[in-house]
Amino acid sequence: YQNRPGRWAQILNMSTRRERHGFGTLLIAGLEELLRLEAVDVIVLYPAWNGRAPMFWASIGYNARASSFLPSEELVPFERGGPLLPEYETSRNSVLPRWEKRIAPAL
Repeated sequence: YQNRPGRWAQILNMSTRRERHGFGTLLIAGLEELLRLEAVDVIVLYPAWNGRAPMFWASIGYNARASSFLPSEELVPFERGGPLLPEYETSRNSVLPRWEKRIAPAL
C-alpha cells in the first residue's frame, strides 16, 4: 500500500486443460497462505468471463465488490501510473470485472 502498512497482491489469469481435479483450489489455498505470511491482506483478480472461471473463483471466496477492499490510490490502472493491472476480454476489448478477497485483517 502507498499510504498504510501491509500489502496486496494480484493474480493474473491462468489457464489449464485439466480442470475439475482440485489442482487450482490447492494452488490458490497454498498461495493465500504464503501471501498471509508476507502481510498481504487483499488479493485482486480479473476472472475470464468464460462461465467456468467465475464459478471457480466464487467457490473459493472471491467476488466482485461494489466497494473495494483497496484504498482509492491502489485502484489506479498501470497505464495511468498506478499499480493495478486490469485484464481485458480480447474479443470485446473491454476490461474484465475486478474480483477481490480479503485473506487477513487490515493492518
